Amino acid sequence: MRRSDIPEPLTDLQAWPSVDPGALDSSRRAIYQQREQAILAYLSGAPIVDIVRGHKIDVRFLSRLLTRCLAAHTDGRIQGFRGLIPHARAKTYRRSKRADRQTSPHGLTGAVGQLLGLSACRNSPESSNGRLAVAA
Repeated sequence: MRRSDIPEPLTDLQAWPSVDPGALDSSRRAIYQQREQAILAYLSGAPIVDIVRGHKIDVRFLSRLLTRCLAAHTDGRIQGFRGLIPHARAKTYRRSKRADRQTSPHGLTGAVGQLLGLSACRNSPESSNGRLAVAA
């Protein structure tokens, strides 16, 4: 992502949701701080070559981190610095494939969540009398 692609209101780092690095374990804290310094350098206008060398981070990965930081969080704000926390999910898993009956017990990850998500739509055209329509 180019610097010019970032909307002006999102360049104000004071408005970004912050992270308490002290709450992270030492290995995650070190990775987080390296990522944070790279993003801060990028947004302050430092040359890409200097960021890659100084922070030992790939250009594509830097772009991916910036995209994560600017993505929406479940609280309605951007991820901000929360997007830099190592091993933290930026979005929840959502099954896209329909869960059909199978003879094998494998390949049904997210099927229960998909079913429960459908139960919230009781007034949908597929249901009648407040019950889910069940395919025979």
